[in-house]
Amino acid sequence: MLASLPSISAHFRSLVAWWASSGSRVAAAQWRRLVAGCAFGCLAAISIHLIWLDSVFVPMIRRKWAAVPFDGVAAYGLEFRALCMVLGTAIGVWAVGAGWRYMRAWWAGIVSLTTILAALLTIRLVRTAPPTVTSAFPLALLLTALIAFELWRSQSTTARKRSARSLPPLNIPTQYRDASLEAQWQASSSDDPIHEWDNDIIGRTSVVELLAEHIFVQRTPIIALLGGLGDGKSSVLRLLRRSLERRAIVVSFSAWLPGSDQTLAVDLFRDIATECKHTFYIPQLKKRATAYARTISGSVSYLTGLKEILPAQSQQQEIEELRDTLARVPLPIVVLLDEVDRMQRDELLILLKVLRGASSIPNVTFICAFSEEEIRKQLSSGGTLSYSYLENFFPVSVNLAPPDPDMIGRLFQDRVKRSASNNNWFLGTDEKKFGELLKHMWQGSLSDICTNLRKTGLLLNDLSASARIIGGEVNILDLIGIETIRRFAPTAYQLVRRSPNVLTYGDDSWAKGRYVSDKRKEKEHLEFFIKLEGELAQSAAPQAFREILSLLFPRFVEGSKEGFSTHSMVRPTNEDIAEQEKRICSSDYFSIYFRAAVSEDMFSEAELSRTVARLNQANSETACEQIFKGVLEEIPKHHSKRTDCLWKLGRSVQARLNDGAVEWMAYVVASRATDYTYDLENIGEASRAVNIVFESAQRFSQSFRAQEILVGAMKRAADDTFAFRLLEYTENRDRNKILTDFKHIDPGNLKEAFMERMRHRYGKNVEADKVDITAGDAWAFRKWADNSAVDKETEQDFWLRYIGKSRKKLAQALNFLYPAGFAWSADPRQMIDRLFPVDKLQYFVETLTGDGEQLDDIESSGVVRFKELLEGKWFGGQVP
Repeated sequence: MLASLPSISAHFRSLVAWWASSGSRVAAAQWRRLVAGCAFGCLAAISIHLIWLDSVFVPMIRRKWAAVPFDGVAAYGLEFRALCMVLGTAIGVWAVGAGWRYMRAWWAGIVSLTTILAALLTIRLVRTAPPTVTSAFPLALLLTALIAFELWRSQSTTARKRSARSLPPLNIPTQYRDASLEAQWQASSSDDPIHEWDNDIIGRTSVVELLAEHIFVQRTPIIALLGGLGDGKSSVLRLLRRSLERRAIVVSFSAWLPGSDQTLAVDLFRDIATECKHTFYIPQLKKRATAYARTISGSVSYLTGLKEILPAQSQQQEIEELRDTLARVPLPIVVLLDEVDRMQRDELLILLKVLRGASSIPNVTFICAFSEEEIRKQLSSGGTLSYSYLENFFPVSVNLAPPDPDMIGRLFQDRVKRSASNNNWFLGTDEKKFGELLKHMWQGSLSDICTNLRKTGLLLNDLSASARIIGGEVNILDLIGIETIRRFAPTAYQLVRRSPNVLTYGDDSWAKGRYVSDKRKEKEHLEFFIKLEGELAQSAAPQAFREILSLLFPRFVEGSKEGFSTHSMVRPTNEDIAEQEKRICSSDYFSIYFRAAVSEDMFSEAELSRTVARLNQANSETACEQIFKGVLEEIPKHHSKRTDCLWKLGRSVQARLNDGAVEWMAYVVASRATDYTYDLENIGEASRAVNIVFESAQRFSQSFRAQEILVGAMKRAADDTFAFRLLEYTENRDRNKILTDFKHIDPGNLKEAFMERMRHRYGKNVEADKVDITAGDAWAFRKWADNSAVDKETEQDFWLRYIGKSRKKLAQALNFLYPAGFAWSADPRQMIDRLFPVDKLQYFVETLTGDGEQLDDIESSGVVRFKELLEGKWFGGQVP
């Protein structure tokens, strides 16, 4: 017997330790349940007696029921039975689920059956007349056994939880990745994370298993899942949730969705309570969790008091009850906090406070997914937190590496080639060469920009949307490049879009009365490249965007600091090749690349088809002009949709318009020349209208009808610039990429038609003072004056008659002959003198007073500018 004393002593000490740690609390809880059960049993017995056995109450109810004016219960038997069946089925299904959750909770030690058995025992005792020990003995024995079992279970469950730290089998398929997944990959326009392992082409198994080990084995309370934007953090969380099914209680919480930072903690713990109650019946959990959340989020205003984050002693009991309740849940509680990097700074501070306070709750693991760079930006923006403060809250982090660039490159290139083949995108002159250039573009630049599937998918979506509209009209490799800049460097994109004169082939030319000298051009180009470099420097991958621009625009290489690029060897380009391959560096194709960016800038296929059908039905030039005029007037002036409309009408000449409509369109667009804006040559509205005339001539290039069309358009041109361009591009065949067959074209005859036109508009029989000089063109006047001595005399006579004795007309003439906005590289007096003698202009400036005439600001500045010219000031008002 003495030998057994140490064993008895050890058991006694163990019992004392258990009683001190949790036994007394369990016993107190059982005592409360016994008292509550007896009280409920008494109330239930009273209710039973009142409803079924009371000699006064029951007969009174029957009399009241009999007095109700209806046919009686028997008359509604079928309806009552149907109602009872429906309610019974609904209640039965609910009761089975609720009962199952309650029994799981009882087996886990979360709830107790003591109250129920105590109530049944009380009812049995008070309903037995007279009460006997024998009648209640089985229930009393069962109740005693139940209390003993629950006391034992409380002790063993605690010990089992302390010892059970192993990784259970997870719902991760051993072979889930198929080699064909890469070929089947489709970019999602919704940017949704994946939900199934079958969609995982990157291989996230190891990350999910590592997180599971922290949950089940190491019991880590807070884990940071770190990754860049779009690296797949949300996908990992969803795959983790799928893997933990029936192994843990998983709560998915999007951190940026709560209504405000004040409600974030309440919403978070309310979601935890709700998810737990789906699996176990846990009484008052939501109430306790909400109270705890309000305590932890409202204890201090800022993070400076984190050491005192735990509530005051008066709240300690409430917190201990929540911790004890969650500790008894037999499954780990995993809270997945996504979109943390989208939160504002105040919201982040509340979340960090919640995590610090909740880290001591057993059996709960918080996994927070965010981009560390974005979070640091937010926390450092106020200046009150140090850059390294984040490590205090996330001692454990799991880094999510970006996917393999080679794999993403294969996916991207395969998708582009497949889409190009299915949709007949224009790849250039050589499909094999396109594949090589696409690979070169990916390795040299795109791989540094599209670093994950999200970015790659976004670019492919943008490319598909644009190519659906212009895929056959532009070089698809250049479209990939410019769409990449639009998506990932939007400010640089807008700058490129506004600067075709700097980046495209072809010399700067006259706009409507504007010439840019070499010195002015050099200055503008330098300013452009400095500004563009500033925008690129602020982008995520400056060098990658420089490589793309070098591949798209040879002039970007010339203007950059390096001045040389290997792209000139990989993709040699000149003006003819750019035109042939529909490159963005061609001035003819540059604007097309930007039409799909803004849908309002597009003249839709439906509008084009409707216009072409109406033009084909026209029976005269007048009818055709009315149709064309109506189309133009529906589009606001200076709107880019006008350019798109004229460009698409020009492309319709060869294939979609009948012979009559083709010829009439050439005449109509010339007669409406004053309706267009005059931008850079081959880019603006007027240039697209000129191209329609040349498309019409090309349509009939096998006959002398082509010459008739050019002459007819020349005679009808309402604007000198339009007529001058018709002549210029007929004489300079190398610059005309539309009219390519000159077999029946006579440039000399067209030049004579131009001269006749100028004589008719400005000859000696014209009332010069009534001429609208805004429709004139300085280059057209020079062409006329250089034709012959007689024409020069006629041209100068026009200006003499136009000025007359009016100082206002003189100012208008000066603005025409010596326009503002020039940076002349030589003395402009020589060029002016070819049109009208400078000394006569000087005489008029000095003698014409213009009695009663009021000059506007533009006219006054023209006179002042000419006076400065007479003094030798012509470089922006400075003496050269």
